[in-house]
Amino acid sequence: MEKSASKRALRRHHARRLKCYYQQAHDWANANEKRDPVAAGKHFQTPHPCSCFMCGHRRRWYGVSLAERKNLLGFAEQMVDI
Repeated sequence: MEKSASKRALRRHHARRLKCYYQQAHDWANANEKRDPVAAGKHFQTPHPCSCFMCGHRRRWYGVSLAERKNLLGFAEQMVDI
């Protein structure tokens, strides 16, 4: 029987992995500074810091997508047939 990691250990592993990724991907450190663990933690907890049209939920700003409209139309037609 394999030994599995606890949920807490797995959650900590992914948190550490994502914080390292954010620091590397966004290059928050320049030649003179160390990487900022506080900024990485803030970005990990809230990847979208605001709710503007670029960061926020797409459906809030642009409405239902074309694929969703087609799906809703198909569902409505099926309900009429019943």
